[in-house]
Amino acid sequence: YGIAPEEVTMAELLKSAGYFTKMLGKWHLGFHVEGSHPLDAGFDEYFGLHGNFSNRHGDHDTLYRNREVEKKKVAFTEVTKLYTDEAVDFIKSEKEEPFFLYFSHHIPHTPIEPSAPFKGESGKRGGVYGDFVLELDHSVGRVLDAVDEAGIAENTLIVFLSDNGPARFGTAKPLSGGKYVTMEGGHRVPAVFAWPGRIPAGRVSDAMITSMDLLPLFCDVAGAELPADRTIDRKNI
Repeated sequence: YGIAPEEVTMAELLKSAGYFTKMLGKWHLGFHVEGSHPLDAGFDEYFGLHGNFSNRHGDHDTLYRNREVEKKKVAFTEVTKLYTDEAVDFIKSEKEEPFFLYFSHHIPHTPIEPSAPFKGESGKRGGVYGDFVLELDHSVGRVLDAVDEAGIAENTLIVFLSDNGPARFGTAKPLSGGKYVTMEGGHRVPAVFAWPGRIPAGRVSDAMITSMDLLPLFCDVAGAELPADRTIDRKNI
């Protein structure tokens, strides 16, 4: 199964407004199903592992560039740096058009395997999961630095969020529940929006929003028209 080809994605909509679109990381919306590949869903470029990592099932440890194999049997500890290097190089490259970068990290999803530079860095209390979160934080920091160094920070909206609450590791406290359940801890997740000059630094909002709001929000910011032939489930926030 995979995303239906007739669905309209934010990548397709932003392309209609003149944006170059790139996807990095875990797609997990079908890949080998006809019409469900990232390049079929509006992305100009793709680089990543197509689903959850596994070295026991099919090509779940194969790194792809667009539709071609970049590397087979990739070690999971290599993945985050490979993704981050790709993101930084892309952001710093010269472009004639604005861009939309969708960066879907695998970490801190299982397997919990921080790479060597981060092992033990969070101390005994943080443990291996804390080390993994530090590696994610380091990656995000490199991406933010690349945006600053490219001189585009004040013209770039950055959104960082989790897709669901914690499973075996981490905590949603003081909320109840986690991944797989409909209690708040399962679907109320951290989200950070950064846009220097447009969003005040340090501001905290208790507005109820959903990740589905991002499509109409991005279209509004980019000047892309929403499709008129279907109901859009969410609204521009």
